[in-house]
Amino acid sequence: MENFQLKSLTPAQREQLLDVPLYITIYIGVADGTLDHKEIEWAEHVADFRAQHEDSLLARYWMDVDARFRKRFFEIQTAMGIEPDKPANGTGVMQAVEAWLKEIPSLYPLLPEGFDIELYESWRSFARHVARASGGLLGFGAITREEERAILTIESILQP
Repeated sequence: MENFQLKSLTPAQREQLLDVPLYITIYIGVADGTLDHKEIEWAEHVADFRAQHEDSLLARYWMDVDARFRKRFFEIQTAMGIEPDKPANGTGVMQAVEAWLKEIPSLYPLLPEGFDIELYESWRSFARHVARASGGLLGFGAITREEERAILTIESILQP
């Protein structure tokens, strides 16, 4: 299968779209004050699963997210000064991520018709999977109030 390529996007714009799940992971992770290893591992697992089980352009998108997830996530996490399983400056990190995410909808007109909605729905689902990674019964399944607010903010910012 081909990589996620669109002639309408510059390489930098393509990279921005591929980074969205990484920023979602950080945003959801720090919403409760600590980015947990479980959230990172689960996010990587979900990206891998989607790369293998989605169709067409969306599959190619998730294949490329998955292929670079660990390395790129570490770069972003380090640049933001976040250490997994340690208290984070949640408010500062969340504000930086929000500012970054607000640039993404400007790319939607460059995408094939309807693909912005496919990506948005895929990102929404991804955010919920990441949020469920560290809460609930035996550490899995519940979304905290802070994570729910974070999800709603992501949905609002990224809505096509």
